[in-house]
Amino acid sequence: MTKGTQPVQEGALQRPEPDEGPGELARKLGRLFVLHPHDGKPYTAADVAGAINKRAGKNIISATYVWQLRVGRADNPTVNRLKALAEFFHVPASYLLGGDDELDRRTEAELDDLELMQHHRVRQVAYQMATLADDGQAAVQDLALRIAQLPEEGREVLLKVLAGLEDASKLAARLSNRNQEHA
Repeated sequence: MTKGTQPVQEGALQRPEPDEGPGELARKLGRLFVLHPHDGKPYTAADVAGAINKRAGKNIISATYVWQLRVGRADNPTVNRLKALAEFFHVPASYLLGGDDELDRRTEAELDDLELMQHHRVRQVAYQMATLADDGQAAVQDLALRIAQLPEEGREVLLKVLAGLEDASKLAARLSNRNQEHA
């Protein structure tokens, strides 16, 4: 008997033993479930199935089957279900199928970016950056890269300097308001 097979009775099909852990589809779906675009909470299987079925105008996938795909208990959805899942998560269906390393790398990089944007402070910085001209964006990017290269002690000193600048800015604004009130 070869490794990965179970003893069989005469006439029965040999089936390989299940792989350890979830497969590639389950891993990818697991990541997509936690990249929730609105409230920061992971999708539920019911959320996904409900939205897919609503969009299709009929029941094409159950919450149980979505859950089975996510945890690796099922790994061979129909083409229509795979396309519906890909459409729901805004990824190419071929990404979920796997086998295209370049597409997988590009999609994973986009998901990394999306994951970063879910962090409140990163989102705030991105929104502020969008208001700057190109040269201002380049300057902020350069500054961020330089800060990232500082040793921990250097970053702590910089934070104290920035806190001092913020305090000075607030003081200047209060003084300006007082002068306008007395004018």
